[in-house]
Amino acid sequence: MTKTPLISFFIVIFFFSCTDPDDLGLEIQPGSDRIIISNIETQENFFSLSSVVDDSVRTDQSTLFLLGAYSDPVFGELKAGFSTQLLLSESMVDFGSDPKLDSAVLSFAYYQGSSSPNTPYYGDTSSYLNIEVGMINETLFSDSAYYSNQNFNSSTILDYSFLPQPNTYVYNNGDTIGAPLLTFRADQVGQYILDGSSDQLVDNISFTEYLGGLTIKASNINGSILYFNLNDIKSKLTIFYNDTSTFDLLMGSSAVKVNHFENQHVVASDYRVVQSMAGYKMKVNIDENSESYKSLMDTVKGSIINRVLLNFYAEPSPFLPQHDQLTLVRSESSLYLDDLFEGYGHFGGFLEEDEDNNNKYSFNITKHFTKIVNEELPLEDLYLSRMPIFETINANRTIFTEEVELVIIFTSF
Repeated sequence: MTKTPLISFFIVIFFFSCTDPDDLGLEIQPGSDRIIISNIETQENFFSLSSVVDDSVRTDQSTLFLLGAYSDPVFGELKAGFSTQLLLSESMVDFGSDPKLDSAVLSFAYYQGSSSPNTPYYGDTSSYLNIEVGMINETLFSDSAYYSNQNFNSSTILDYSFLPQPNTYVYNNGDTIGAPLLTFRADQVGQYILDGSSDQLVDNISFTEYLGGLTIKASNINGSILYFNLNDIKSKLTIFYNDTSTFDLLMGSSAVKVNHFENQHVVASDYRVVQSMAGYKMKVNIDENSESYKSLMDTVKGSIINRVLLNFYAEPSPFLPQHDQLTLVRSESSLYLDDLFEGYGHFGGFLEEDEDNNNKYSFNITKHFTKIVNEELPLEDLYLSRMPIFETINANRTIFTEEVELVIIFTSF
């Protein structure tokens, strides 16, 4: 059975005076000119919420790279992997005559940061993750745009299984000597590089034509998505050769790196969700033909709009964290609301608890709403989605209740 959403309008009309805040002069002011303070609540519904699939998102500009797979009771199976170029740490590389490989070690630095996301993983890391590593057989270009649903032509060279340890630091005598790393042998890659000619090893333009890069993807459902910082200097391939020599290939900011996402998209369209990893955004439709909407416009038209808040409420999610912050945009083309340009401290969208301990996302849409009232903007659908800078760097998902709350404070004379 469909539950009728509760849409509350708190309309407060108040007066600002430049004189002393007493009632001086009110005894001679005509009653019709006095300011009336009102509080109006209604259960009339002109909002409807639904989910819209994100087919793909651009991921070559990501700051974190995701690896893993989990099965969600609502969203189905989700998988994440990434591709990265390997870049020479110096030009005109010469490994000498007939170099002998001792080993080659791939290292990926787990994300370590205090801002969102606030952990280096999402889900349950207690199960082993199986991954496949492939060598890319095409050239990636830094001036090209790459998206989450793109896969590169590659040849699988190894399989590896490991227990994720994203919070395990390396210690020596009680001192931290190393941040968490995923490391494993990749001797075939090392040998392929040692076999390169002097022309192929002269610079990174020639080298990335010889070796397009590596692609790493999950091959089982282990229950977690891991976050890696490939721009960290510890993310690299180290080749050990000729007993005592080493050479590093890096994945820093100059390397092309791309996140790849697989999402089953099994959520019904009338469900109310937002999901990262090219999952879903939530459409907020406003019925301008409803009597309650027309009545609201009649009430506030000609007034000074002081503050307008639009609040959405999330269902509890104890095991799979919700988004720390979301944003609200106009239309599917993601046009920003004017209020956003006042800064996120003003615009809002942060996950918070209200006085009843309900999870809430609150947006200040005062400028946007004022333009609609004044007919400077058409009434459009709004879309609740991930922050542009966060949509490819976490695996979070948020499920919403049917409740939408609109709070309007305005001055009428």
